Amino acid sequence: MGAAEVVATDVVPRPTFDLAASVLGSRVTFRQSSVYKLTSVFPAEGFDVVIFNGVLYHLMAPLMALISINAVLRPEGTLLMESAFYNAEQEKPFIFLSYGPDQIYENDVSSCTFPTPKAFRHMCNMALFTVMRQDCYLRDRSVGRILIEGQKRARVATDWFYEYLPEADVL
Repeated sequence: MGAAEVVATDVVPRPTFDLAASVLGSRVTFRQSSVYKLTSVFPAEGFDVVIFNGVLYHLMAPLMALISINAVLRPEGTLLMESAFYNAEQEKPFIFLSYGPDQIYENDVSSCTFPTPKAFRHMCNMALFTVMRQDCYLRDRSVGRILIEGQKRARVATDWFYEYLPEADVL
């Protein structure tokens, strides 16, 4: 679709990536990286768009992941994210922790953090993204799927919480 470069990343190499790339004749390249350490593999502010699909609810530190993604996006860059959300009875900003007897997906310990839609908006804002669009779909009893389009914004004086983040790659 006209992109100069498309890069896929994951915390572990996926043999299916090479197979799919060769079958499809794709020029997409793969770079191994943790979402928390993107700036150690990719240039700061090096991407126009980051697509982050089906990952956030598997992370124990989802806010730090969003901050890391922000660091590799150019100013006013776009985040396209798909994830699972907690379908609360009331619109409150919390993250449901799926663990042990409270697991949402039976026998799936990797699905651990389920923000409510309002918590997603707050996390995006805290990670310096303006939510341009948010759509919830496939609502079940306790969970659903969410699509978010966010635009990187500049840090302002009211973003005081950045002063208290530990020194890390994401800053």
